[in-house]
Amino acid sequence: MSVLVVDDHVLFSQSLVRLLSDHGIDVVGTCTTGKEALSLVGDLRPDVVLMDLLLPDVTGAEVTKRINETNGRAKVLLLTGLADDTTLRDAVRAGCVGHLAKTESIDAVVDAVHRAAAGESLIDPALRAEVESSEEPGATLTRREREVLALLADGMSTREVAATLDIRLNTARNHIQRLLPKLGAHSKLEAVAIASREGLIRRSPGVNPNGGEP
Repeated sequence: MSVLVVDDHVLFSQSLVRLLSDHGIDVVGTCTTGKEALSLVGDLRPDVVLMDLLLPDVTGAEVTKRINETNGRAKVLLLTGLADDTTLRDAVRAGCVGHLAKTESIDAVVDAVHRAAAGESLIDPALRAEVESSEEPGATLTRREREVLALLADGMSTREVAATLDIRLNTARNHIQRLLPKLGAHSKLEAVAIASREGLIRRSPGVNPNGGEP
């Protein structure tokens, strides 16, 4: 499991890297800005990005959104010293998998990193419900997730989606895994049906929306 640390407080970042390494977590890189984070996520392909919310060039929520649009693999876990409700809601909408205060113990951080890497959501259910209830279906879908959904509606399998978008098969699977809960769906077929009903996509007549898994 690999981790990228994004924080503009260098001393904190260095201490965190040392502690994570002591707990057997491979820290593949560190950076201090959102621009650097986007570049390193593409180059290093970490499993988890530990992200501060307050960066000097752009918010952690915006970086999270752009990571989810361009990289379906990395899970973004926020680690912040200060966050109000509005900021946290923005981060959840952007696709973060959880958030921790910098006052948490290293054991709590390590546990959260492992759970995030395993694909578990660490968002408080009440906060997630609040965010989802305030959004129209599909409002939080990223551009890439909409592209994937449109291809599923055309009857493509996950493998065909990956080939069409020129992305890895696991990346395509991750995009599908993330768009399902955003639509309140439990399967690709249900996601396409909801998206069609809500006018998020237009389906060609006669297609099979439940393209088989490879």
